[in-house]
Amino acid sequence: MNNFEKAIRTKLRFQTVKGEITTEQMLVMPLQSAKGFDLDSLAKQVNRELKALTEESFVTVSTNPAKASLELQLELIKTVIAERIEAADKRKKEADVAAERQRLMDILHQKKDQELTQLSPEEIQQRIDDLGK
Repeated sequence: MNNFEKAIRTKLRFQTVKGEITTEQMLVMPLQSAKGFDLDSLAKQVNRELKALTEESFVTVSTNPAKASLELQLELIKTVIAERIEAADKRKKEADVAAERQRLMDILHQKKDQELTQLSPEEIQQRIDDLGK
């Protein structure tokens, strides 16, 4: 069972500045925002809570169910952040390629126009006449 399936089956909830949210709601949170309702803030909060629970005893071994839940939350948040960053990078790369393609097309049109301006008046007239046929 993957982490998202575990989260849904266990009805995992995330505590945010706006209250408790579901896994599905966490998936659509922004990466960052000025109001603190974002994945970065949520990851930091869950990480702090996890660190607070991981104070280890060197004498006793205890299993804390809250720790497993926080570990799952943190893994889910990190997965979503990584996917969002990857998607943003892909969109940026695609936009850069499209912009470069457009720039090259513009330069090609300029070159062709420049080539046409180098024609003699007779050559221009001949091409006009050829188009009329």
